[in-house]
Amino acid sequence: MAETFTAADLAACAERELAQRRRAYPRWVEAKRMTQALADRQTALMEAIARKLRAEADAEGAKGDLFGGEVRHG
Repeated sequence: MAETFTAADLAACAERELAQRRRAYPRWVEAKRMTQALADRQTALMEAIARKLRAEADAEGAKGDLFGGEVRHG
């Protein structure tokens, strides 16, 4: 059976991957394993993915949180 991932899970994974690229790609460019143009493009793509997934996760969380996280009595 396939595991189910929440929007928050996906966003967090994309954000970790973005951080990894920001750490690794400068070294890879310096070592000539990739060009700066490719590093910039791949980083920008992952930034867009992370942003989109985070927005979806935030929207999903807001749907379940009708009162802004406050418990209201009365």
